Amino acid sequence: SRTGLTSAEPPQDFVWDGNGDPNNGGNWSDPLNWDLDSGYPDDAGDTADLRATLSSDRYITNDVATTVGTVTMEDHARHHLVLGANMNMDTLTGAHDVYKARMDLNGYTFTLGQQTGNYMPKLSGGGTFVKVSTGSALLQGEDTYTGSMIVSNGSLNFRSSNWDTTPLMTVLDAATAD
Repeated sequence: SRTGLTSAEPPQDFVWDGNGDPNNGGNWSDPLNWDLDSGYPDDAGDTADLRATLSSDRYITNDVATTVGTVTMEDHARHHLVLGANMNMDTLTGAHDVYKARMDLNGYTFTLGQQTGNYMPKLSGGGTFVKVSTGSALLQGEDTYTGSMIVSNGSLNFRSSNWDTTPLMTVLDAATAD
């Protein structure tokens, strides 16, 4: 079974199917939770599509250190991506808003290149959120994130004055935080 891409394997597109149950949570590394049933997104060229119509909250645990190119979440869906290991993501996207989704960093590091769509999922828990690349990301209010933030490139924007990140944020070089 495919447990990791090598340089000889092309990047792949994966769609979360929760092993047949669209509301089923589970582990990121379980191949049966992805439509190909033969691996999971773990390469910078891979894409992970978490879009689905949900009737309840869905919890997906990133149980292995993972690098993935693009993760797509459905607008207004109640996805909960819980880190059980560090996660690197080049692009987080939703067609418009993924503000009902939540990412619990759970003490780990989430590194994001850029975000497309209007808003990122809400952040919760502790850990480290790192914004890299020249793109931008927009965080909204009412988040329960207690960790630190590093903006090393591009811009990190805050939609609400509910954020009090003064003791938690480091902005490097030409990066910005508004």
